[in-house]
Amino acid sequence: MPVFNSLVVPGSFGKPKTLQIPIPASGWDASAKTQTVTATGVTATNAVTPSPAPASWEAAGTAGVRCTAQAADSLTFTCSEVPTADLTYNVLVQEVQ
Repeated sequence: MPVFNSLVVPGSFGKPKTLQIPIPASGWDASAKTQTVTATGVTATNAVTPSPAPASWEAAGTAGVRCTAQAADSLTFTCSEVPTADLTYNVLVQEVQ
């Protein structure tokens, strides 16, 4: 259960970091419509905020690409339709307590 109204000590969390994650068109599992990619430094408990890079925005939106799982050093993306173009996602990674 989350704890609210707790004291947050400045500097007690690491600074957020950003990753640029390539998602190649050739890497999709066409039947499951998923792709797991390397995301160095991501953990199962980080807060991750993925967003398509500007050049990938339209293709990612058309294909319905979204991040659906995370684990140590990896992110899994799922799509509604397999993209035909390589995509890039920018990911903000933050520690949580």
